[in-house]
Amino acid sequence: MNNEIRNIKRHSDSQINYGFTLIEILVSSAILVILAAGYLGLQFILSQNQTAAWKSYQSIEDANLAISTLEKELRNARQSETGGYPLEKADDQEIIFYSFVLIVLIFHQTICIQ
Repeated sequence: MNNEIRNIKRHSDSQINYGFTLIEILVSSAILVILAAGYLGLQFILSQNQTAAWKSYQSIEDANLAISTLEKELRNARQSETGGYPLEKADDQEIIFYSFVLIVLIFHQTICIQ
């Protein structure tokens, strides 16, 4: 009988529990959720910055196009038939030029028949 008790005791001592406890699983799940929330927050911030950078890039491209068009027009400007020069003043911070703009107004009259 004494041998039986020793065999049972040896069997229970040699049995090793493999696995995780409920607390370990909850702590690791909480850490995973916190890391996922941080990653999503970072992704949102980066996408907002990317959108702002793209809008800034588009604005700069539009300004460059306008300046290059103005430069092209001013370089091709010639003396007018009346003897006037197209550029009055061209400094670093100021450009004065004259242009002739023809405005045509068309009047439209509506007649109401009663």
